[in-house]
Amino acid sequence: MTKRVIAEGYDPSAPIKEVMTTAPLTVSPDDLVLHAASLMMQHNVRGLPVVSEGKVVGLLTTSHLVQNHRMQAIFLIEKIKYANSVRSLASFTTERQAIFEALVDGNVAPDIIGRVMSMIMDAYNRRLIQIAIDKLGEPPCKFSWIVAGSHARNEVHMLSDQDNALVLSDDATESDKVYFRHLSQYVANGLAACGYPLCPGKFMAATPKWCQPLSTWKHYYKKWVANPEYERLLNISVFLEIRCVYGEASYAEILRDELHANIRANREFLGILTRDAINTQPPLGVFNSLVLEKTGENKKKRLISRSTPSI
Repeated sequence: MTKRVIAEGYDPSAPIKEVMTTAPLTVSPDDLVLHAASLMMQHNVRGLPVVSEGKVVGLLTTSHLVQNHRMQAIFLIEKIKYANSVRSLASFTTERQAIFEALVDGNVAPDIIGRVMSMIMDAYNRRLIQIAIDKLGEPPCKFSWIVAGSHARNEVHMLSDQDNALVLSDDATESDKVYFRHLSQYVANGLAACGYPLCPGKFMAATPKWCQPLSTWKHYYKKWVANPEYERLLNISVFLEIRCVYGEASYAEILRDELHANIRANREFLGILTRDAINTQPPLGVFNSLVLEKTGENKKKRLISRSTPSI
């Protein structure tokens, strides 16, 4: 009423449909409050209809969130959104660590912890991309910044490294690719400065192989599924699950459809992938088989993890 009717001098007797948002963002009753808060901040809205089976069953507003005292992660995401430099973003690392420890100490379910930490990592990715664009100028073509591996699965923890890639519009030129290499290098180094290590396997957008047009990515998926040898099996294991965190979300959807179509055309692939998963010893995780320090001031306190692959 304030912004769309009174401020605009609109006739209060006009029908609601003339001023309402026709396709609002919505959440379901089972979504995390943190997810809803992230949507509000990302899209600058103050209320979200809660929809179940096509019917509105409630309304979540910013006032409800302010009344919730266990929202440290939301405030961190808000800080990340308005940080104006890599140095500012890096200063939040201690706060991120504190949030993770509080979640673990509070016996929060591991899958919820993973989702919360993933949303924080999403916020870092988006802000670093925006800062890079401010420095480099507007992107020369459409693109999608996608995350892969554990980040795409919302399984991020304090030891997670970065797995990401760039999908460019098919009209991207060689000059455009140079722009995105600069952008991806800035973001990769920025994430590293913020406590997200560079991927040992170089599954990052900063690697030229993973900064390619949509058509090249389609070719990758077709080749990986048709000939699942070791290297190709490793590649598709990383990019089996992807998620867009910035840019053209439709590109990630197109690639998922491409993957599914190729799998349907090669029934043997899932069997090969399953055998590989069974034969691969899982790395030491954060939520199982923990090792405690045996000596020093952090005896029996600090958690240690050996280096793990990015799958």
